[in-house]
Amino acid sequence: MGEEEIVDLIKNKEYSRVAFLKEERLLQENECYYGFLYFLADSQREDTTDILVNIERKLGNRAKAYKYLGEVADKMYPNFDVSHIAESFFRKSVGLDKSDSETWWGLFCKTNDCHDFLESLKLDYTNKSYETISNKLSSTSVCYMNSDGFTTNDWSELEGIISDQSVSGKDKKAGQVLLLSAYYHLNRLEDGVDLIHSADKLTVDIVRKYYQSGMIDIDAALSKLSLFQQRDFLGDDHERIYKEYCNESLKGNANPIKSVLIETAFRAKKYQDVIDLYSAATESDKALFSNYLEAHIYFALANYYLGAEVDTNLFDYINNNWQEGFNDSHRGLRQALKLKRIIYKLNKQLNNKTYNSYPISFVRDYQGVGKLLEDPDFLAHYLYDELYGELDILSKQWDANYFNDEFNSALEGQEGPDLSYDDVVAFGNAGIDNDRYDEVINRINAYHVTNKPTITTCNILGVCLEQKNSNDDAFKYYAMAIEIMDKNKDYDFIVIENYLRCANRSSVGLPSVKYQEYRDKLNISLVEMFKWNVFAVKRNAHLFKYYPFNVNTLDSLVNQYFYLPSKDQLNDPIELPKLDDVGSDCFIDSDYKICSFSNNENSMLMWSHYTQNHQGIMVEYKFGGELPSGAGIGKVKYTNEIKRNKEKNEYVFNQFLLTKNHEWAYEEEVRLLSYKKDKLYYENYDYPEHDRSKINAQIVSITLGCQFDESKKPLIINLIKNANEQRKSHEPIISIRQAKISESNVFKLDYVNIEL
Repeated sequence: MGEEEIVDLIKNKEYSRVAFLKEERLLQENECYYGFLYFLADSQREDTTDILVNIERKLGNRAKAYKYLGEVADKMYPNFDVSHIAESFFRKSVGLDKSDSETWWGLFCKTNDCHDFLESLKLDYTNKSYETISNKLSSTSVCYMNSDGFTTNDWSELEGIISDQSVSGKDKKAGQVLLLSAYYHLNRLEDGVDLIHSADKLTVDIVRKYYQSGMIDIDAALSKLSLFQQRDFLGDDHERIYKEYCNESLKGNANPIKSVLIETAFRAKKYQDVIDLYSAATESDKALFSNYLEAHIYFALANYYLGAEVDTNLFDYINNNWQEGFNDSHRGLRQALKLKRIIYKLNKQLNNKTYNSYPISFVRDYQGVGKLLEDPDFLAHYLYDELYGELDILSKQWDANYFNDEFNSALEGQEGPDLSYDDVVAFGNAGIDNDRYDEVINRINAYHVTNKPTITTCNILGVCLEQKNSNDDAFKYYAMAIEIMDKNKDYDFIVIENYLRCANRSSVGLPSVKYQEYRDKLNISLVEMFKWNVFAVKRNAHLFKYYPFNVNTLDSLVNQYFYLPSKDQLNDPIELPKLDDVGSDCFIDSDYKICSFSNNENSMLMWSHYTQNHQGIMVEYKFGGELPSGAGIGKVKYTNEIKRNKEKNEYVFNQFLLTKNHEWAYEEEVRLLSYKKDKLYYENYDYPEHDRSKINAQIVSITLGCQFDESKKPLIINLIKNANEQRKSHEPIISIRQAKISESNVFKLDYVNIEL
């Protein structure tokens, strides 16, 4: 099993499928397995102390053990919203051993902190690792480093390292931008200008600094920037940019300006101009288009926007030449067109009935969509929701047709190839949907001859037998699934519900205590299904909460907890509505509580409704993603009340907790959910001494309402000062702002920073 699959199984809590990680032989033979075992145990909320001791024993000391766990955590949790996990381990390691350059570098790659970067370079320089320095200076991570924290001494040290012939001789371009920044901050602008003139391409930020200092003119500035960087340099007025490039093309230098004209025309919403420019391109233009694939992409999309059909040959050309000359600034656009192309090709196969030799998960084009749909640039694209829905319908139809053909073939006595575990599960689910219980039972039993039963395969057998009214036999298999669940802490609310329902129908039954125990586990599993993800938030894991300013709010801030009110404490009488399948007599309990946050950080209505007419506060929180047992988080869906009423007995849990009438859409609500608990505490996690009974969260800022009582301002300022004094050295300070009626627009609020 590959590392990526192991990571996915742990993160998806399919613990029973990675139980092999506990085998001592495999731990010794596989470099990352000890780390995977550590995070498996952590995910199961088990004590990781012994595993850490074994890692330390294997590597020699605790610092190396933390470094190793940081490297494995980077594989486990590479996304920006969970980068704090690897960061914590790297930080622990440098706390014990400050002499390891690579640990500082690992920490820098997670924090983007310029001081971590400089520590790594200084150690390499002391060790005369010049080639390593050159490689680090060429890293893309350095391009995005925020160097505002450098002092004059830091810049001087950095300039000395980069300018050393032993370093610069390895790669003349390595560290050019940083060296220019050093010259700028050391007031050696003439040296910087000389370097600019000898450089090829630079970044917008550094060119702008020298331009604004009057050291280079606009022509020199633009000559050091790519065409798309020139657009950034000129501003965000797309009409003006389009006009500028049109004028440039009239000078006779149509190449490669034609490609930029097409792109800027699209951004200016001149879709017909995109079509006309592309269609009027000369053979010479088209030859250059191979290096500027954006032109083809914009042409294809412009046709879609105007309702025209796109030549499939153009899609094939773009797909075959995707890697040549593509600019990352259009990644979201690229991903949108890529997914549209995949859907187009799959739909064509589906309509031509060429799908029946394999399930959709086996199709090469489809296999990449999971990663594609998680791309943050694509998530921000306006085509995302539409294309996601289209793909969902397509995939369900494809597999329904495929498995229907599989069943028909089985009935005719045709023997197909042995199916994998995933195929067996898909076969079983499709068979249940088509009332093919005997075929499913035979297939699962045949699979069990050579493979261990799993939670899912036992559950499928239970469903089939229950549908055949063999309730006692069904209960036996559900009990087997539950036993595997308990052993691996791999709980699934659907399986538990089947187990409880069948217990009521079988002659065996369950004692009331055990019945309630598993009913609780069902509800805990149900709420935990709603895990933190980037879909829920607009701003890198930041959410906002509007509060009245009272003793309860102060208590929650000081003691770091979220209060989750019950139904009768909510301001909307139809919140947590009465539904047929939710309640104390149902499998899904009604004893859920919610705490509301918002993606909307400047809502006049929310200030009015939730802060006692602007007399309260708004708190900005940053979430790390980890939640305690029995808690979940999800984005609220807003819908028409008529449609909502028609669907009230469908998707019951979502209807109960995560759906509201469209009148509330301005709130852009995200809900923290809990089963039975009315308080959930939070802290900023610091691995490995983190408390899994708490939410990983921290306060980023507090904004006072425009009607906030001036006499209470010292109280909130002192609260923030005390919190900042207790923070760890690497944690950002909490800032404070005041809402004011805007001077430029009396119908909106501006936020003004308050000095502490």
